[in-house]
Amino acid sequence: MNQPLKKAYFLSFCLIFLVFFGLKAEPGRAALIRDSELEAGLLQLAGPLAREAGLSALSIRLILDPSYNAFVIDPRHIYLHSGVIVQAETVEELQGVLAHEIGHLAAGHIPRRSEAVREANLATMLSALTAAAAAASGAGEAALGLMLGGSDQAKRRYLARSRNDEAVADEMALRLLDSQQISAGGLTRLMRRMAAERALPEASKTAYYRSHPGAAARLRHFEDHLAGSPWAAQPSPAGNRALFQRLKAKLQAWTEPPDLVLQRLAGEAGQLALYQLAISHFRRGTLAEARQLADQLQQLAPQDPWFAELAADIAFAAGDLPRAARQCKQALALSGEAVLVALGCGRILIASGDRASLQQAAMILSRAADKDPRLAFLRRQQAIAFGRLGRLAEADLMLAEEALLLGDRQQAARFAQRVLDRPDLAAEWASRAADIQFLAEQGGQQK
Repeated sequence: MNQPLKKAYFLSFCLIFLVFFGLKAEPGRAALIRDSELEAGLLQLAGPLAREAGLSALSIRLILDPSYNAFVIDPRHIYLHSGVIVQAETVEELQGVLAHEIGHLAAGHIPRRSEAVREANLATMLSALTAAAAAASGAGEAALGLMLGGSDQAKRRYLARSRNDEAVADEMALRLLDSQQISAGGLTRLMRRMAAERALPEASKTAYYRSHPGAAARLRHFEDHLAGSPWAAQPSPAGNRALFQRLKAKLQAWTEPPDLVLQRLAGEAGQLALYQLAISHFRRGTLAEARQLADQLQQLAPQDPWFAELAADIAFAAGDLPRAARQCKQALALSGEAVLVALGCGRILIASGDRASLQQAAMILSRAADKDPRLAFLRRQQAIAFGRLGRLAEADLMLAEEALLLGDRQQAARFAQRVLDRPDLAAEWASRAADIQFLAEQGGQQK
């Protein structure tokens, strides 16, 4: 192979290396499960731990993924894979995982992690550029050594910092659990499972290439702590155990194949079993059976907002809009106007189509948007309600805000201008549209 061709191949290799081996600060897009009951229940379990850690605002999001994982990428959100809840054996285990992630937030690891990623990427990039220069001068083997050696050192530094952060989060998790008199036994049993599952892979890895401390080492630390903890055998409150079982049951019903759930729970008559069966029939499309089970649940617990929400969804799917509207309003009131319940209720009222229902939908959705101003789909539903009511300036404004939330600044500016072009525009709408235009233009200048 001639020398220019070797250089071209090597430069191509540099680019491929950076693409596939560069460290990333954010995970890829994933399927989020947005459900008010699940999010509120998880927050109820995590709340005391977060308050003890000094966190004033915390949100928990679920990702549809059967693997066992949890992580944080910003200072106020914890992301849990659905597999964490489904595979967890006890509420103490789930709270242990949450305590670990809260430990990361409380210790300020997110800003430092972003800095570490930038440093690692910079080191990798500099190595690539140095290697490219060496390759251009004809030193192909030396260039390859520069490339691999520089990237290797950058990754080692990053992973060493990551392991340190994980150890700190472990220590904070144990302290937080003790503060709430929660046994670390669940976390210890989890680590015992992990140590057993990872024994062979870890035996073949050098410690430099682990982002977490070894599972066996972490297990020893947890076992030592548990041996000296006054709360080692402390049972969780019955309410927390029941809440955990309900969250797990609901998630299983929404993630497992419906026919498997129906087969597994055939003949069961407990409340959680009825809940899973109702959800499974709903997912399967056997709506008459789902409605019958939802009625039974509401008879057992007439003040339960989530049973009313499910009944509304079933009625909506069956095309029974009057029943769906009644049930969703009941769910909305019982849930304290939870944002996602309001979103579902707004959609049902929009589908009802009469002016009174549309006005109710616009009001409910506007209150929900005040609670969660960053939920883009809410803006879309508001736009539909306003548009059908003939309030076109407000509809365009909602579309502009939705586009801005989705990062489409060009579309946001276009809808904002449509608002500003309307005659007899209320001062409030003009001001909001002008703000959107300014934000869109500023974003465009920054790119």
